[in-house]
Amino acid sequence: MVARVVRRDPFAAVPTTARLMLAAILACLTPTADEFSQTFGYLLPGGTLYGDCGYSDQVYCTPDVTLPGTYVPGSINYTTHAQLRFVVWAAALTLVVVAVSRRTAQTRRLARLATAGLAFALAFSFSLRAPLAVLLVVLALLLAVPPAWRRLPPGPAVFGAAAIRR
Repeated sequence: MVARVVRRDPFAAVPTTARLMLAAILACLTPTADEFSQTFGYLLPGGTLYGDCGYSDQVYCTPDVTLPGTYVPGSINYTTHAQLRFVVWAAALTLVVVAVSRRTAQTRRLARLATAGLAFALAFSFSLRAPLAVLLVVLALLLAVPPAWRRLPPGPAVFGAAAIRR
């Protein structure tokens, strides 16, 4: 007999409804706006306009004029990722609907669609180099994928821990 070294599903003890709700909450916490660019403020140096009073022999002379420096404020530009926001919120809403509904073949398909959307959000988060978004989406996928994509036994179909009603 071979001992199992790796558990197939680390969250197997958690009920399917709780797993899907927690995955939806993690998906909702995914940040969808990142700091795009930041420029710091800086001070432009002033200057001196020299007059001719030091060397002028005329009655009227132009005195020296000192110009103060100018402060240019910085800026922070935020970009919002509408595609990521739409996919993540749609997947989260779908997971909530699946979690509160009875387990049917249609809710299984919806759960699979939601996990596919989260997989797209994971790829999109990688492309944006957003580590917090990647972490939260990976955790949501770890919770939602095993119940949704579990192979069906040859007998009555099972989604999560409940039998599917056909």
